[in-house]
Amino acid sequence: MEYNWIKLPLFDSWDYEYTTVIQEVSYTIRLYYSDRMKTWSMDISLEEGTDLLQGEALLPYKISAGDRIPNLTGLFWLEPISLDDNETFLHPDLLFKYFNFYYIFVDGEQ
Repeated sequence: MEYNWIKLPLFDSWDYEYTTVIQEVSYTIRLYYSDRMKTWSMDISLEEGTDLLQGEALLPYKISAGDRIPNLTGLFWLEPISLDDNETFLHPDLLFKYFNFYYIFVDGEQ
């Protein structure tokens, strides 16, 4: 069994969205930061606007959302770039600088 890792972009903004193709379907991914809660959240919709997931907490080392979205067989994964967790957790608002964001699925399941 081979895993495919699709690296998804992170931007220098506190609230943004972009469209990307995952497993042959176009999705719009919105990432936004809550300063009050000190957390990032993710919304996913079909490109044409149908909401599929809203307010999913985006946390390091936590499997997110793939199993709750129709036609997706994988998972979303947020991973610190550095092994120094102090830096990544001291600056959670700098997601683009300290983390990589992936969609991971098993080869042959696309």
